[in-house]
Amino acid sequence: SQGRFGIYFQNLIGSEVWTYQDEAPFVAASSIKLGINTRLYTRIAAGEISPDELLAYDSRPYPTGDYEAGTGTIQNLPNGSTLTVRETTGLSIRISDNCGTNMIIRKLGGIDAINPWLNEISGSVDYRVKVSYTNYAGQSQNGRHRTCARDLGLQAAHLYTLWQAKPAVYDPLITDLSNTEFDFGIQKGIPDTIQVAHKIGTNGAYSAENDVGIVMTEEPFVLCVMTEMASSSQARQIQADIAAIFYEAVSGWPWE
Repeated sequence: SQGRFGIYFQNLIGSEVWTYQDEAPFVAASSIKLGINTRLYTRIAAGEISPDELLAYDSRPYPTGDYEAGTGTIQNLPNGSTLTVRETTGLSIRISDNCGTNMIIRKLGGIDAINPWLNEISGSVDYRVKVSYTNYAGQSQNGRHRTCARDLGLQAAHLYTLWQAKPAVYDPLITDLSNTEFDFGIQKGIPDTIQVAHKIGTNGAYSAENDVGIVMTEEPFVLCVMTEMASSSQARQIQADIAAIFYEAVSGWPWE
């Protein structure tokens, strides 16, 4: 079955990096929520935002308000309903709540205030700039909100570094990423006993199935697998298979 794939692997202890088409553009979908929420936590770490601060849901459509159809429960709440920053980011990650993510984006000053920070980490594909490319079916695509395996992978690696430096601040985000309601993606290729802090992203209209995460093996590693193919179940199986290959390689490498 034909498809288009982007892979970024980085050992977080050693320096090994392995990539495949890691700068090719793909629809980001919800995988970008890892970077957006990491940005929120850097503001929490700096003392600029409190996790206990209340955010009010604005039911007008995004970007004027917070409403966006798709995954999540906040869309069912009345306009003006309040949640703490901590509750909102938790929903953004654990159930991939779109409205919650938009509330976080608004709190951070809008996506164009967040984007330069994302680009500083890695800006191979600028999330806010239109990009043209050919999709897996040979059709021309042109649009914004694309990213690549390298950018997402380096966002996850950056989160790991921040977490190591300030575990107390970043623990809740890592916990949320490790306890999402989505049981597919790279974690399917990793033994159940191993913690995987990851963020899937799916977009049926663009046949996008993505996942980016930190695999907490003895030698922790970051893996991002971005896919574009007709069958979502096949794409998810490929993600799991690739994760299993890297897990076995890392577990079996002779560390001297």
